[in-house]
Amino acid sequence: MRRIKFILKLKELGLTLKEMLELADIYNQHKQSITIMPKLIEILDDHIDKIDSRISKLASLRNDIVEYRKRILSIIEQNKNEQNK
Repeated sequence: MRRIKFILKLKELGLTLKEMLELADIYNQHKQSITIMPKLIEILDDHIDKIDSRISKLASLRNDIVEYRKRILSIIEQNKNEQNK
């Protein structure tokens, strides 16, 4: 049951099947959970880096959208002012 919970947690954290199989291979060679920990840390660090990169790209996209929205609102306001003249 512990192994299933561990696998489900790895899946929840976004590990691929390939990464899980890699950890299983390490475990099967040594039969000790502690032996997979360095590789698991490496995989988790890689996932953190990917998430940080995606967050950065999304933040940049959000800023672009906000600026574009401001420009559109400015154009709308200019058109209203010109029509009121």
